[in-house]
Order: sequence, then structure tokens, then C-alpha cells
Amino acid sequence: MRRRQHHAQPFAEALFDTPAAFNQSNEQIWQIPVCAKGINQSSAGKQQCFLLTQRQQQFTLQGCSKFVFPDSSALGYYRFDYDAAAMRQLGNAVDTVLTPDERIALIGNEWALMRIGKHSVGDYLALGAQLKNTPGATLLGSFGQHLNTINDYLVTDADRPAFQAWVRTQFSPVLQQLGYTARPNDTPEDKQKRAYLFEGWATVPTIPRSFSRRET
Repeated sequence: MRRRQHHAQPFAEALFDTPAAFNQSNEQIWQIPVCAKGINQSSAGKQQCFLLTQRQQQFTLQGCSKFVFPDSSALGYYRFDYDAAAMRQLGNAVDTVLTPDERIALIGNEWALMRIGKHSVGDYLALGAQLKNTPGATLLGSFGQHLNTINDYLVTDADRPAFQAWVRTQFSPVLQQLGYTARPNDTPEDKQKRAYLFEGWATVPTIPRSFSRRET
């Protein structure tokens, strides 16, 4: 069995929510319980927990894995940075070996990293598209709100048509699979997802222009 060492350096979201604030010198040290697990293409390792007591600290996880997910069970009250290239190498494993709650935590963390300039808008969009079929409606609703923010404040007028075309390409199939109108066998999750796609993403249209909205 091979032992691997990984570094963790959390930051507090309430204090560092902009690039300027994140880059300011701050000597405060937090003591933070961290639970992590290794993940591979088809499996996840056992959760292991540690206490982070220094600004930068090494933890040793048992086992062999390609990537370490530092918020196992999505119970952490911290943010984490990671190698986006390593995440991309895992491909579809991210949406199979991580639980739905962990995927929600991951996309929320990615948004926080984007806001402070550690990751790009493209990184966030790629991850959101990858996780769009996560069970439950929570991730879809949160991602939709952030897409509206990107559409309104981060995309230029010149780039907005291309951005909205990307959104339609990625998420129109989700709506088509759900159906444009209510169905007798709809689950509460189906209804909530349809509502998000119709109402929550109003400024980033995912619905074909030829479709006339009906009540759901």
C-alpha cells in the first residue's frame, strides 16, 4: 500500500470574499477539523479526519489515489484550493464517486475560488456543466443563480450571445428530458428543477424561442 502526502491551506470565506481582501496580509491562524478522502476513476477511499493547526500543514492519507477531496461528506466549514487540471483528469469520476452533497460543496467552493481570482470563470462553468445532472435540485438552482450573475456582470455585451448559446447547449437537454409541462409521474425534484429552468434562469434563456411557456 502506498502512502501519499497532501497539503491543505484553507481560507475563511467571510473574510476573503474578494481578490483584494484575499491578498491582504493576515496572520490569524485557525484551528480547523478537516475530513478528506482519496478518489479515483471508479471509487472513493475511506474518510480520514485531521486537525489543521498551522497555516500550512501536511497530512498523510492511507491508500493510493489520483486526487484528494478535502471536504469528505461536505461537512467542512472551510474553503479549499486544488489543482483544476487534476480534477479535469478525473473526468466523469467526479460525478460518480462524489456524493450529491459533496458535488454541491465542490461547485460552491469553485464559485468562491473564482470570486477571489484563484480559478477562472471557465473553470466554474466547466465544472457546473459536468455536475448538471446531480440528483436533487439544489445544485441546479445554485448554478442557475450564478449563471445569471455571470450573464449580468461578468460577460461583455459582445460575448453575451456566445455565453447564452453555451448555456442553451448545455442545459436545454436537461429541460427537454424533464419535459416542458407537468407530467403525472413528476417527482417533487422534477417540479423544482423545471421551475428553476423556467423562472430562476430567466435572464439566461435555456428554452427554445419557438416554445410558448405553459404552466407547470
